[in-house]
Amino acid sequence: MDYVFQNIIYYAKIIIIIICVFVILFSIYYLIYLVYGFKEEETLKKANKNTKFAVIIPARNESNVISGILNCLKIQTYSKDDFDVYVVIESKDDPSFNIVKKHGFNVVVRGDIENRKTKGFAIEDCLNYLKNNNKYNTFDSFIIFDADNLMNNNFIEKLNDLRIDKNVQVGSGYRDFRNASVNYISINSAMQLFLANGIVSKARSSFFKKVMINGTGYFIDREIIDKAGGWIFNGLTEDVQVSTYCLYHNVKMGYYDEAIYYDEEPTSHKIMHKQHIRWVWGFIASRKRFKKKDIDFGANKKFIKNLAIFDFNFFLIPIIIFIVLTLLTFLFLFITFIVSLFIASDFSLMLFLYSLIPLGILYFVGVISTFIVLILNRKKFKFSFKKNLLCGFTYILWVFDFVFSFFEGLFSKKKRSTWTIIPHKGK
Repeated sequence: MDYVFQNIIYYAKIIIIIICVFVILFSIYYLIYLVYGFKEEETLKKANKNTKFAVIIPARNESNVISGILNCLKIQTYSKDDFDVYVVIESKDDPSFNIVKKHGFNVVVRGDIENRKTKGFAIEDCLNYLKNNNKYNTFDSFIIFDADNLMNNNFIEKLNDLRIDKNVQVGSGYRDFRNASVNYISINSAMQLFLANGIVSKARSSFFKKVMINGTGYFIDREIIDKAGGWIFNGLTEDVQVSTYCLYHNVKMGYYDEAIYYDEEPTSHKIMHKQHIRWVWGFIASRKRFKKKDIDFGANKKFIKNLAIFDFNFFLIPIIIFIVLTLLTFLFLFITFIVSLFIASDFSLMLFLYSLIPLGILYFVGVISTFIVLILNRKKFKFSFKKNLLCGFTYILWVFDFVFSFFEGLFSKKKRSTWTIIPHKGK
């Protein structure tokens, strides 16, 4: 039997070497994004004309935070004649109704919401309201916000610069954070969204004229919505659906660091976990209807377009393979170690030590990668030394909640298909 265990250790060495080679090879792929994401920020030209924007804010039971974003919108440097605000609620009994009216903005009260509770349906209802009131065609583009957001007073002005100077039809600003340093949950949530927005979207906008929409803080032109047949992005993750549609239909997209808005991050595991279930299963959900290549907006030539699609679909695969391969190797070796204890094998200690190596590699790679991001982005995050250490050593552990969220959704159809509200404190 010890001969069997000896062979297992031999093959374990080979698998561990394969894992290390895999990490080295695909680190080059991600390093390109990392380096390019930290290139010097570009200041765009001041736009020579103004876009007519409608700001849409789905705000289901968000009366405790809605004043913040409305106050930010009231002090925008952008011409007040060139944007209007529409807050979408579900009932006049919602205290947000009077708060919005007091600020002088528009309230859209939704009708039937049975099986229409997602943010995407709220946006669709708002656009239908504008159409029914002959206002829809007066707007060139629509800015989508969450009720808990804040933004710099030049945010809309900067988005307009992006739209005009870069001639893009969908654009996103830089997502900063209201409460990132509260605890390890909020700080790691901020890190995750910064990687998606401040690095990946920034690099993709340069490589492919594409960005990964992150739920809020973006604009989308009316032409895109009209040619799609209306607002068809109504799933659990409408931002992924928008991104998918723009990718396959070759829409020109852009990202601008100087258009800064602020988002509230979860501070409890329960709320964070609900978000992760929605994100994971929203990303996995079928997006076939958004991939029809019936329209081409001409952002890129065919080769670059296909390369962008490949990158979009391939981007997470190396990470997933790395994590799955590492966990399977650990589980196999650990189970073998347990079996060896009952047999009183001389190789028990070796099997135990080898079972820890894959996890050690995974953790080491995660920690080093996180510290690189924190160091290069220290001017934006401005975390204390202790919070930097907290994030650096716990981020890879925090990421594992996505794994748990996948399996929880796998065994619970209700959890993976039901949209649940995420409460905000507004601090």
